[in-house]
Amino acid sequence: MEKKDYFEEFAKEQDNIQNEFEDDIVFARFINYMKKALLHKKIDYIRHKEYLTRKEKMITHEEWSVLSSNDNIVYSSFLHIKKENLTNAMKELTEKQQVIIISYYYEGKSLKIIANELESTVPAIKQAKQRAIERLKKYLEGKNEE
Repeated sequence: MEKKDYFEEFAKEQDNIQNEFEDDIVFARFINYMKKALLHKKIDYIRHKEYLTRKEKMITHEEWSVLSSNDNIVYSSFLHIKKENLTNAMKELTEKQQVIIISYYYEGKSLKIIANELESTVPAIKQAKQRAIERLKKYLEGKNEE
C-alpha cells in the first residue's frame, strides 16, 4: 500500500469517526450550555432570595396586609378590628369553622393537614373556610356600622 493510499484511508476513517460522534459532540455542548444556564439561574435565585429577605425585614405592617397571601382582602378588612369584636365574631361560627380558622390563620396549618385532621376533603375545608370568612366579615361589618 502506498503512502498516499494510507493517508486517504486514514482521512476517511477520521471522517467516519467524526460523523459518528458529531451528534454526541453537539449533545455534549448542549449539556454544558444547560449546566451553565442552570448555574446562572441558581445564582439569580439566590440573589433574589437574599433581596427579598432584606426587603421583608424593612416592610411595615400595612405593606404586609397588602402583600399577604390570597386572603389579602380578608386581612385588610380585619386590620382595624378590636380583639373583643373578633372574639365575638368567632362565636358566630360553627365549631368546625372555628377549628378551620384557628388552625389555618393562627397555627399556620395547611388546608390538607386540616382536612386530614377533620377527616374531610381539601375542597370541603376550603369552602368552609370561605364561608367562615364571609360570616366573619358580615358580622364585623355590622359591628362597625353601629
